[in-house]
Amino acid sequence: LRQLLPFIFILSLVSGCNSDKSNANKGPIQIKEVSSHTLQLQLGVLPKKISHRFDTFFRNRQLSCHLTGSFLIAKGDLIYQNSFGKRVGRHSDDITTKDVFQIARVSKFITALCIARLCQDSVINLNDSIQQYIPDFKFNHITIRQLLTHNSGLPEYTYLTDSGWLNDTLPKTNKDAVKLLSNTQLDAYYTAGTRFDYCNSNYMMLAHIAEKATGKHFSELVTQYIKIPAGLDSMHIYNPKNKTIESYPVKGLRGDYSIIPDH
Repeated sequence: LRQLLPFIFILSLVSGCNSDKSNANKGPIQIKEVSSHTLQLQLGVLPKKISHRFDTFFRNRQLSCHLTGSFLIAKGDLIYQNSFGKRVGRHSDDITTKDVFQIARVSKFITALCIARLCQDSVINLNDSIQQYIPDFKFNHITIRQLLTHNSGLPEYTYLTDSGWLNDTLPKTNKDAVKLLSNTQLDAYYTAGTRFDYCNSNYMMLAHIAEKATGKHFSELVTQYIKIPAGLDSMHIYNPKNKTIESYPVKGLRGDYSIIPDH
């Protein structure tokens, strides 16, 4: 499997796999080691065999720990695609390859790519400060580059929402999150550029800066830079003005099929 990873791009919503006694005696799922040279030959000559091996691997995972997700594997041409699991619980409809997922942390890759394209088009610069786009933002001396690389020192805005948006049921935007972060009494976790700390605030800020720099909703930038060039017809950025989160048919599920509630 290690040799296959360079050729795999997977967008999935995966539920947890509990290592309880009921699964312990089933043993590990075995994938035969394949050399890089052999794999290249097989991809060209035996795509059905490779596809079958992927399918066997995912089906075993689904049986052993209730894997939930959609998988796309390609190198040039399509090699494999399939979906596993249930939409909203044990007795609900099966997931299909047409269903839309909240991809959570994978969206950071999409945000980073949009920022890179804006830099390439000379709309923004990696060394620009946040204040060039949001002059009244509380935290100073932080660059776009430091947001991208998670060493800005910004506090985690998601930790502020329970109190800052208490009993507020209105959908929120990047602008609302920036305001929440800027109004906090917290200091920066550390001086920008001195440490690494994975933080959602960084990429929320990047999306908002992209909107401020272009005057476009972030979904428009994703459409321009990724959706259209890559031909991803079903891809879209969640916009509560167009569709509520409750109307999506797929929910995040734990290993026991219980629903992970929306934040």
